[in-house]
Amino acid sequence: MPTHPRVAHLLPLPFLAELIAPSYANANRRTADEVYDEVKAGLAAAGLHGQLCDSLWTALKKANPGVEEAMLIERLAKALARKGGPRMKAAPLATEERMSALFATIDVHVDRGSDAVRAALETPAGRAARSEALAAAASHLVSTFKV
Repeated sequence: MPTHPRVAHLLPLPFLAELIAPSYANANRRTADEVYDEVKAGLAAAGLHGQLCDSLWTALKKANPGVEEAMLIERLAKALARKGGPRMKAAPLATEERMSALFATIDVHVDRGSDAVRAALETPAGRAARSEALAAAASHLVSTFKV
């Protein structure tokens, strides 16, 4: 089933970058403020906004079986409205490790990754690892939203 059209509206690229930045920063031993622009640029350049929204929608539906789409969107909107305040915490280490292909993709698209990493990410195994990393990021975000 396709991603609900409101998901991308509720989770614009700058907001998703804000959510991913703490984990990316932790993985790179930097601060979220230092990496925010890189995360945003990397997500945009790699075309990951839509893919991350798709992964989030899948994770939301998995975490809320049997809930109608309209109700799920409403719950997501309410959870995001409550999210204001301090920046989200980084993902737990095990989740962060599962997100490494996402971080590598960001690195490549902000000229921090090597050509070898770029080539590895373009293989079927690299694309599969990126899909798994997006799913890990989505699951982390959904559990943090408490939808």
